[in-house]
Formats: sequence, structure tokens, C-alpha cells
Amino acid sequence: MAEVLASSQTNRTIPALLKLAIVTCFLRAAWDLVEVIPLMGYVFSGRISSPWFIYFLIFEAIAWVIIATAMWKLHEWSRLAAMILAGLLLIMGGRGLILMMMHRSSDAENYALVLTFILVDFFVIAYLAQPKVKELFEPRPTQQAAISK
Repeated sequence: MAEVLASSQTNRTIPALLKLAIVTCFLRAAWDLVEVIPLMGYVFSGRISSPWFIYFLIFEAIAWVIIATAMWKLHEWSRLAAMILAGLLLIMGGRGLILMMMHRSSDAENYALVLTFILVDFFVIAYLAQPKVKELFEPRPTQQAAISK
């Protein structure tokens, strides 16, 4: 008698809003890499003396891709990791918005972009914190099926 381990993890369907949250994570990663390009020009021209922000954007993009991929596979750690990263970026976005208002920035595109990212981060945290979504990411016990010949 041979035993076959079958995981019900692969049988779960991903809800549409979770797919949207995953796609927004991938889009955040893509946008971070798009932001790196003009910042590299600032570094090479000497307008930015320390490229730490570029390193952070690259790290953030890589983290979002890893987390979003793991969320697609419903790994239990990915939900918490996404909430932590989105929370960190929510705080940084709020700080950026306050600094923009303090300096009386008149560029409406910057306000719209920062507010969009704040809303996206809030959506990711709020959605992933729901009990039904949390249940999706919980590991399911493997089912053992006996196959007799």
C-alpha cells in the first residue's frame, strides 16, 4: 500500500480582489524601477551625492516581486510581509505628503502620485487584514490518501 500526499493548497482559488492586490504589488515594483532611471541621471550629474534612495527603490522593487509571487502561491508569510512593507511605505508616503505641503509644492502630479500610492498601500493592508483573506493563506493540513492495488 503506497501513500500519496495531496495538498489542498493548489486547489484553492484566488479571489478577484486578491488578484488585484497582487497586481498592485507588481505595479509598485515596476514603478520603483521606473523611478530609478531619472534618479541615476541625478547621481551621474552630481545633483545627488548619495545614491541610497536608488538602492532603497531597487530593494523595494525586488521585495514587491518576491512578495507578490509568494502571494500568488498563497504562502502564509507573504500576506504579513506585504502588510509590513505596505505599512512602511504608507508611513513614508504620509511623511512625503506632509513635506510636500510644508514646502508648498505646487506640482499637482506629485500630490496625485503620492496620494495614489498611499491609497494603494492602505488598500493592500485593509484587504489582507480581513479574516477571510487570512484563511486563504493559512496552511492546510495535507490529506493522506491510501491507494491500494
